Amino acid sequence: MKMILIKKTIGTLCVLMAFQGFGLYGQELRSSLFDEVNQSMKIAKHAQADVLSPRTFGEAMDEYNAAKKEYNDEGELSEIKNKIVKANGKFKEATENTKVSAVMFSSVLSARRDAISAEAGRFVKEMWVDAEEEMKDAAKELEKGDADDAKEKAAKATNLYRKAELESIKANYLTNAKKLLEKADNNKVDKVAPKTIAESKGLVSKAEKELLENRYDTDDARRMAKEAEYKALLV
Repeated sequence: MKMILIKKTIGTLCVLMAFQGFGLYGQELRSSLFDEVNQSMKIAKHAQADVLSPRTFGEAMDEYNAAKKEYNDEGELSEIKNKIVKANGKFKEATENTKVSAVMFSSVLSARRDAISAEAGRFVKEMWVDAEEEMKDAAKELEKGDADDAKEKAAKATNLYRKAELESIKANYLTNAKKLLEKADNNKVDKVAPKTIAESKGLVSKAEKELLENRYDTDDARRMAKEAEYKALLV
Protein backbone atom coordinates (compact mmCIF):
# COMPACT_ATOMS: atom_id res chain seq x y z
CA MET A 1 0.00 0.00 0.00
CA LYS A 2 2.82 2.35 0.93
CA MET A 3 4.63 1.55 -2.34
CA ILE A 4 1.48 2.37 -4.38
CA LEU A 5 1.18 5.71 -2.59
CA ILE A 6 4.82 6.56 -3.35
CA LYS A 7 4.36 5.72 -7.03
CA LYS A 8 1.26 7.89 -7.23
CA THR A 9 3.10 10.77 -5.58
CA ILE A 10 6.02 10.48 -8.01
CA GLY A 11 3.62 10.36 -10.95
CA THR A 12 1.81 13.48 -9.74
CA LEU A 13 5.10 15.33 -9.30
CA CYS A 14 6.17 14.43 -12.83
CA VAL A 15 2.92 15.78 -14.26
CA LEU A 16 3.25 18.99 -12.26
CA MET A 17 6.85 19.45 -13.39
CA ALA A 18 5.85 19.00 -17.02
CA PHE A 19 3.08 21.59 -16.72
CA GLN A 20 5.42 24.02 -14.96
CA GLY A 21 7.98 23.78 -17.75
CA PHE A 22 10.57 21.84 -15.78
CA GLY A 23 10.70 18.96 -18.25
CA LEU A 24 13.77 18.02 -20.21
CA TYR A 25 13.08 20.63 -22.90
CA GLY A 26 11.36 23.48 -21.05
CA GLN A 27 10.73 27.10 -22.00
CA GLU A 28 14.07 28.33 -20.68
CA LEU A 29 15.98 25.92 -22.90
CA ARG A 30 13.81 26.84 -25.91
CA SER A 31 14.62 30.52 -25.39
CA SER A 32 18.34 29.92 -25.05
CA LEU A 33 18.36 27.84 -28.23
CA PHE A 34 16.01 29.79 -30.49
CA ASP A 35 16.12 33.46 -29.43
CA GLU A 36 19.05 34.41 -31.66
CA VAL A 37 17.82 32.56 -34.75
CA ASN A 38 14.31 33.96 -34.23
CA GLN A 39 15.77 37.46 -34.27
CA SER A 40 17.77 36.67 -37.42
CA MET A 41 14.62 35.38 -39.10
CA LYS A 42 12.72 38.53 -38.09
CA ILE A 43 15.44 40.75 -39.57
CA ALA A 44 15.48 38.69 -42.78
CA LYS A 45 11.72 38.98 -43.20
CA HIS A 46 11.85 42.72 -42.55
CA ALA A 47 14.43 42.99 -45.34
CA GLN A 48 12.06 40.99 -47.61
CA ALA A 49 14.60 38.20 -47.92
CA ASP A 50 11.78 35.77 -48.67
CA VAL A 51 11.15 37.81 -51.85
CA LEU A 52 14.65 39.06 -52.69
CA SER A 53 16.67 35.98 -51.72
CA PRO A 54 14.12 33.14 -51.83
CA ARG A 55 16.52 30.24 -52.31
CA THR A 56 18.75 31.12 -49.35
CA PHE A 57 15.80 32.14 -47.20
CA GLY A 58 14.08 28.85 -48.07
CA GLU A 59 17.16 26.89 -47.02
CA ALA A 60 17.18 28.79 -43.73
CA MET A 61 13.53 27.95 -43.13
CA ASP A 62 14.14 24.27 -43.88
CA GLU A 63 16.88 24.11 -41.24
CA TYR A 64 14.80 26.16 -38.80
CA ASN A 65 11.71 23.97 -39.15
CA ALA A 66 13.81 20.82 -38.87
CA ALA A 67 15.34 22.17 -35.65
CA LYS A 68 11.89 22.95 -34.23
CA LYS A 69 10.63 19.47 -35.07
CA GLU A 70 13.70 17.88 -33.53
CA TYR A 71 13.22 20.01 -30.42
CA ASN A 72 9.52 19.15 -30.09
CA ASP A 73 10.41 15.47 -30.45
CA GLU A 74 13.10 15.93 -27.75
CA GLY A 75 15.82 14.80 -30.12
CA GLU A 76 19.57 15.11 -29.70
CA LEU A 77 20.55 18.58 -28.50
CA SER A 78 23.70 18.53 -30.61
CA GLU A 79 21.61 17.96 -33.76
CA ILE A 80 19.17 20.69 -32.81
CA LYS A 81 21.99 23.15 -32.17
CA ASN A 82 23.65 22.22 -35.46
CA LYS A 83 20.46 22.93 -37.42
CA ILE A 84 19.93 26.21 -35.58
CA VAL A 85 23.46 27.35 -36.39
CA LYS A 86 22.90 26.54 -40.07
CA ALA A 87 19.53 28.31 -40.09
CA ASN A 88 20.99 31.36 -38.39
CA GLY A 89 23.80 31.56 -40.92
CA LYS A 90 21.40 31.23 -43.85
CA PHE A 91 19.05 33.91 -42.50
CA LYS A 92 21.98 36.30 -42.19
CA GLU A 93 23.21 35.39 -45.66
CA ALA A 94 19.74 35.99 -47.11
CA THR A 95 19.56 39.37 -45.39
CA GLU A 96 22.95 40.31 -46.81
CA ASN A 97 21.82 39.27 -50.30
CA THR A 98 18.94 41.74 -50.16
CA LYS A 99 21.36 44.68 -50.12
CA VAL A 100 22.22 43.93 -53.75
CA SER A 101 18.90 42.57 -54.98
CA ALA A 102 16.88 45.46 -53.50
CA VAL A 103 18.84 47.86 -55.71
CA MET A 104 18.60 45.75 -58.86
CA PHE A 105 14.91 45.02 -58.31
CA SER A 106 13.83 48.52 -57.25
CA SER A 107 11.39 48.89 -60.17
CA VAL A 108 9.74 45.52 -59.75
CA LEU A 109 9.48 46.04 -55.98
CA SER A 110 7.68 49.32 -56.60
CA ALA A 111 5.24 47.56 -58.94
CA ARG A 112 4.78 44.82 -56.34
CA ARG A 113 3.95 47.34 -53.61
CA ASP A 114 1.36 48.99 -55.86
CA ALA A 115 -0.21 45.60 -56.63
CA ILE A 116 -0.37 44.84 -52.91
CA SER A 117 -2.01 48.23 -52.25
CA ALA A 118 -4.61 47.41 -54.91
CA GLU A 119 -5.27 44.07 -53.14
CA ALA A 120 -4.33 42.08 -56.23
CA GLY A 121 -4.03 38.93 -54.15
CA ARG A 122 -7.70 39.28 -53.29
CA PHE A 123 -9.27 40.47 -56.55
CA VAL A 124 -7.05 38.82 -59.19
CA LYS A 125 -5.40 35.99 -57.29
CA GLU A 126 -4.20 34.01 -60.31
CA MET A 127 -2.49 37.04 -61.86
CA TRP A 128 -0.91 37.86 -58.51
CA VAL A 129 0.46 34.32 -58.14
CA ASP A 130 1.93 34.45 -61.67
CA ALA A 131 3.69 37.73 -60.87
CA GLU A 132 5.02 36.34 -57.58
CA GLU A 133 6.40 33.25 -59.32
CA GLU A 134 8.17 35.37 -61.93
CA MET A 135 9.61 37.57 -59.20
CA LYS A 136 10.85 34.53 -57.30
CA ASP A 137 12.50 33.17 -60.46
CA ALA A 138 14.22 36.52 -61.04
CA ALA A 139 15.59 36.58 -57.51
CA LYS A 140 16.81 32.98 -57.77
CA GLU A 141 18.66 33.79 -61.00
CA LEU A 142 20.43 36.63 -59.21
CA GLU A 143 21.33 34.31 -56.33
CA LYS A 144 22.94 32.00 -58.89
CA GLY A 145 24.92 34.97 -60.24
CA ASP A 146 23.06 35.33 -63.55
CA ALA A 147 22.29 39.06 -63.57
CA ASP A 148 21.11 39.14 -67.19
CA ASP A 149 18.44 36.49 -66.72
CA ALA A 150 17.50 38.11 -63.42
CA LYS A 151 16.88 41.46 -65.13
CA GLU A 152 14.86 39.83 -67.90
CA LYS A 153 12.62 37.98 -65.47
CA ALA A 154 12.30 41.07 -63.26
CA ALA A 155 11.03 43.04 -66.26
CA LYS A 156 8.40 40.35 -66.90
CA ALA A 157 7.42 40.36 -63.23
CA THR A 158 7.07 44.16 -63.32
CA ASN A 159 4.64 43.93 -66.23
CA LEU A 160 2.67 41.18 -64.48
CA TYR A 161 2.42 43.19 -61.26
CA ARG A 162 1.28 46.30 -63.16
CA LYS A 163 -1.33 44.30 -65.03
CA ALA A 164 -2.52 42.65 -61.82
CA GLU A 165 -2.70 46.05 -60.14
CA LEU A 166 -4.83 47.55 -62.91
CA GLU A 167 -7.17 44.57 -63.16
CA SER A 168 -7.52 44.56 -59.38
CA ILE A 169 -8.49 48.23 -59.33
CA LYS A 170 -11.02 47.60 -62.09
CA ALA A 171 -12.42 44.61 -60.24
CA ASN A 172 -12.60 46.58 -57.01
CA TYR A 173 -14.54 49.49 -58.50
CA LEU A 174 -16.42 47.99 -61.43
CA THR A 175 -17.33 44.40 -60.57
CA ASN A 176 -20.58 45.23 -58.81
CA ALA A 177 -21.76 47.59 -61.55
CA LYS A 178 -21.00 44.99 -64.23
CA LYS A 179 -22.86 42.28 -62.30
CA LEU A 180 -25.92 44.51 -62.01
CA LEU A 181 -25.81 45.28 -65.74
CA GLU A 182 -25.42 41.60 -66.58
CA LYS A 183 -28.46 40.83 -64.46
CA ALA A 184 -30.37 43.61 -66.22
CA ASP A 185 -29.41 42.20 -69.63
CA ASN A 186 -30.56 38.72 -68.61
CA ASN A 187 -33.89 40.17 -67.52
CA LYS A 188 -34.25 42.15 -70.78
CA VAL A 189 -34.49 45.38 -68.80
CA ASP A 190 -33.07 47.37 -71.72
CA LYS A 191 -36.44 47.00 -73.44
CA VAL A 192 -38.16 48.70 -70.49
CA ALA A 193 -35.52 51.32 -69.61
CA PRO A 194 -33.10 51.50 -72.55
CA LYS A 195 -31.87 55.02 -71.74
CA THR A 196 -30.96 54.24 -68.12
CA ILE A 197 -29.18 51.01 -69.06
CA ALA A 198 -27.26 52.78 -71.84
CA GLU A 199 -26.21 55.53 -69.43
CA SER A 200 -25.05 52.95 -66.88
CA LYS A 201 -23.00 51.05 -69.48
CA GLY A 202 -21.53 54.31 -70.70
CA LEU A 203 -20.42 55.22 -67.20
CA VAL A 204 -18.73 51.83 -66.77
CA SER A 205 -16.84 52.33 -70.05
CA LYS A 206 -15.77 55.83 -68.99
CA ALA A 207 -14.65 54.54 -65.61
CA GLU A 208 -12.53 51.82 -67.28
CA LYS A 209 -10.96 54.41 -69.57
CA GLU A 210 -10.26 56.69 -66.63
CA LEU A 211 -8.52 53.88 -64.77
CA LEU A 212 -6.40 53.06 -67.81
CA GLU A 213 -5.31 56.67 -68.20
CA ASN A 214 -4.88 57.54 -64.54
CA ARG A 215 -4.89 54.53 -62.26
CA TYR A 216 -3.46 56.43 -59.28
CA ASP A 217 -6.23 59.00 -59.10
CA THR A 218 -9.29 56.82 -58.80
CA ASP A 219 -11.77 59.39 -57.46
CA ASP A 220 -13.48 60.04 -60.81
CA ALA A 221 -13.52 56.35 -61.72
CA ARG A 222 -15.00 55.47 -58.34
CA ARG A 223 -17.68 58.16 -58.70
CA MET A 224 -18.64 56.94 -62.18
CA ALA A 225 -18.74 53.32 -61.03
CA LYS A 226 -21.03 54.20 -58.13
CA GLU A 227 -23.27 56.22 -60.44
CA ALA A 228 -23.41 53.29 -62.86
CA GLU A 229 -24.44 51.00 -59.98
CA TYR A 230 -27.13 53.46 -58.91
CA LYS A 231 -28.60 53.68 -62.41
CA ALA A 232 -28.51 49.89 -62.81
CA LEU A 233 -30.41 49.55 -59.53
CA LEU A 234 -33.10 51.98 -60.68
CA VAL A 235 -34.39 49.66 -63.39
